[in-house]
Amino acid sequence: MLFEAGVSHLPTGSLNAPTDVADTTVPGILEVSPLTGLRNASSFLGQTTRNSPKRVEFYRGSVSYVTGSHNLKVGFTFQQQGTFVQTAHGGGWQRFFTFRGAPYRATFYMQQDQTDKANSLGIYAQEQWTLDRLTVNAGLRWDYFDTYYPTQERPTNIWVTAPFTVEGQTIATWKDFQPRIGLAYDLRGDGRTALKFSVNRYGKRNSTELSRAINPGGSNRQMNRSWFDGATSHAFGRNLPSCIGPVACVAGDGIVQGDPTNPLPNGEIVSPNTTPGFGVPVVTTFFDPEWSFGWGKRYSNWEVTGSIQQELFPGVSLDVGYFRRIWVNHNVVDNRALGTADFDVATVTVPTDSRLPDGGGGAISFYDLNPGSVRLPDDVTTSANNFGGESQTWDGIDVTLDARVENVLLQGGLSTGRASNDSCGLLSQVPESAPTGSATGDADTATIEHCSRTQNWLTQLKLMGSYTLPYDIQLAATLQNQPGPERAALAQFTAADTNLGRPLVLYPSAVQLNILEPGTFYGERFNQLDFRVTKIFNLGGTARFRAMFDLFNVLNANAVTIEDPTFGPTWLAPTAIMPGRLAKFAFQIDF
Repeated sequence: MLFEAGVSHLPTGSLNAPTDVADTTVPGILEVSPLTGLRNASSFLGQTTRNSPKRVEFYRGSVSYVTGSHNLKVGFTFQQQGTFVQTAHGGGWQRFFTFRGAPYRATFYMQQDQTDKANSLGIYAQEQWTLDRLTVNAGLRWDYFDTYYPTQERPTNIWVTAPFTVEGQTIATWKDFQPRIGLAYDLRGDGRTALKFSVNRYGKRNSTELSRAINPGGSNRQMNRSWFDGATSHAFGRNLPSCIGPVACVAGDGIVQGDPTNPLPNGEIVSPNTTPGFGVPVVTTFFDPEWSFGWGKRYSNWEVTGSIQQELFPGVSLDVGYFRRIWVNHNVVDNRALGTADFDVATVTVPTDSRLPDGGGGAISFYDLNPGSVRLPDDVTTSANNFGGESQTWDGIDVTLDARVENVLLQGGLSTGRASNDSCGLLSQVPESAPTGSATGDADTATIEHCSRTQNWLTQLKLMGSYTLPYDIQLAATLQNQPGPERAALAQFTAADTNLGRPLVLYPSAVQLNILEPGTFYGERFNQLDFRVTKIFNLGGTARFRAMFDLFNVLNANAVTIEDPTFGPTWLAPTAIMPGRLAKFAFQIDF
């Protein structure tokens, strides 16, 4: 019988403060193409003060009991976590964004003062039982999780002049049974052929992120408004005003003329406020108690595996396995203040281009909010099964070879798999659940046509081998062959490109859409061959000295690893390639 126990305490944290040369009296400017901090907006010269201490305490204990045919173990794990975030923003609590040098957005902030806590408990029992040629590995784990935030006060700034108290509450309590069972059967009783099968359930390891998601101490802290600094021409061009009365505008002065607390366009603020909860002393984000409390509600996945392992020759074995993962308990954020009638389907025409599949063309669509439906949000996170559900699976096949013959070692294999996701029913009933991206950066807005996606089968080959020569000289090499990067074509569309005949509400500047079907187009595969020579010197007793020479990327391959996803003249231009050939000498002493 074996008893084990342990405890750990991990206090961490970070404190970021403006540097001495940062001017905290003027708004920062961030250029997004290419991403550059022009004024008080970089990591080193920012104007934001952020204090975020964190603590994690972990306890564990177990007892094991082993007999001839049984190996029993029971135990527990318990973890406590606490996070605190306090953020203050200089520059008048605002920041400006430019695209290729032209202003396009002003973002307004309020202070964050947020404390969140979480507890996780797991109690488990597992048994390995040998019955003649059958070995059974069975286990059951009971998981308990709760997360909450204590009572705290929301501070004020120039945009929010009235403080309010956030009443503490427990926002989620989950209880789950996680079964796990594995079977291994010696088919002929000679130890050369084994059939294996397993079914396991794994729950997501949550921390304080659930509490952070709805804690009013950190919610609704940011408001984005379209702002072109009074310019009559700008990066997104067509049919977008630069100044709206009655506030007078001064073009090019770097100051926002207008009142950001006014939800309507005014002055140089040319878009309505699409985040009316900004700074409002009202809780706008909730969890559905039917989802956040109870049994079997945690986001989890089932994994089913089956394989056969065969000894081909003494020291040489082949393993072929199939794996399937099924994710369950998806959730969705439903804005109860909106219904499907509050959204319009906007359709755009895909550009024609010989570089696109079938030359481009066709149409894709996305959801945009009706102008008359901008209102205070009432967001509730609930089960996706309430709105048509979501399915997510992954299927994979592995073929693995393991050979150990005299002075030769060879290991490796072929692995292929693909992922599938279908959220069409969910998207049709909760249009606001569609991921949204900005007109800049790599994020893209989800298109209706791509709500069901099945990835190509992605196959990779990996081999590792070594050979020991006389005089304790070892030769080793590895070979990798993997798919290239997934390709996207992120194209920008303005309101004039759609069928709506009105400005876009959710995307006042422009919307960015992937006009390729996700998961179906990839760059060229890449190969990498690495080589090592090792000489071992015995120093007497157990001491050894190793001299090693490594050569990475022997063939000096230059396959592309990252491509430009922005559709335009530079689409698919390489932005990163494999590191070139590298030689390295290393030494190691073991004693």
